[in-house]
Amino acid sequence: MKKSVLVVLVVALTLIFPLNVFASVQIQRPVYVEGKRIAFDISPIVEKGTTLVQIRPLYEALGLTLSFDPKTREVKGGNDKYEVVLTLGSDLAKVNGKEHKLELAPRTIKGHTMVPLRFVAESVGNSVYVNTDTKRIFIGVFMTYLKDKYFDMSWGLSKEEVSKINKNDHNELLYENNKFLFYDTEFSLASKKNMVPANKIYSFEGNKLSGAIVKFNSSDDFDEQYSTYTQVIYDLNNLYRTSSIYPYDKYWIEGDSIERAYREVYKDDRMKMYEMAVRSGDLVFICPFDFADTELALFLQNKGTFSKPEYEVSIMYEQNKEFFNQISN
Repeated sequence: MKKSVLVVLVVALTLIFPLNVFASVQIQRPVYVEGKRIAFDISPIVEKGTTLVQIRPLYEALGLTLSFDPKTREVKGGNDKYEVVLTLGSDLAKVNGKEHKLELAPRTIKGHTMVPLRFVAESVGNSVYVNTDTKRIFIGVFMTYLKDKYFDMSWGLSKEEVSKINKNDHNELLYENNKFLFYDTEFSLASKKNMVPANKIYSFEGNKLSGAIVKFNSSDDFDEQYSTYTQVIYDLNNLYRTSSIYPYDKYWIEGDSIERAYREVYKDDRMKMYEMAVRSGDLVFICPFDFADTELALFLQNKGTFSKPEYEVSIMYEQNKEFFNQISN
């Protein structure tokens, strides 16, 4: 969708309306407009099957101007084709002068005005798709209905926007400066009974997200880390590949000769061969992917020594700038 009008927030909305906390649930529900994730100050609210979201970030992403009349309590959003009029506390709305009945009335929660997401998006000509498995909501033209759970961001987000998203995800911020954000987090893997701890590091250029690293906590248990590696490669393969054939996923430091030497020693014991080769620094597992605007690679390597191994699984993400240059020309 082309954005025809620069968004301007005219006034803060401050009227407070009661909320039945037993009928509504505040949840982490990622929302994307044209593939870019929206950073909300407050998580979406789901009540009676309707999702309410913070008005300002939604309208900005949709390219709508925003104004508020404190006397009538009307909230107007518009561009050169549409005018949407909502009234705080009222289930009646107008789109280009035509009246519509809402499932839920807009209201202010914790100082943030919340509006029905689907109604607003569809009222200004957008399609809305909800992935029921991942709880993600996509507005506009969709390149994919899936999103990488290890890197659930969009390139070009500011450091402040990334901070908001991670705050809502209940991650623990460990360190930040002008160029980096460092978080403690955890992920659910199908092959593991418990959540797997990890770190997320985001890097910025000119206050725009340009790279990221996900590092799972290291361990001296090779089988455990190899299991994590294979689970993550399965997840990424489903997202970034159109077939089940993996790209090359092993790198022998000294080439074929060292691989043949290990095979001579360990014969058919493939896992023991992998463990000792990685432990000795002769082998690194690496699985690269390339998808539209993103280049990434998954690694399994020993970050410690032979006597004290620290097997680590990590994913490195980088913005594919050539992709952006091509689509902008």
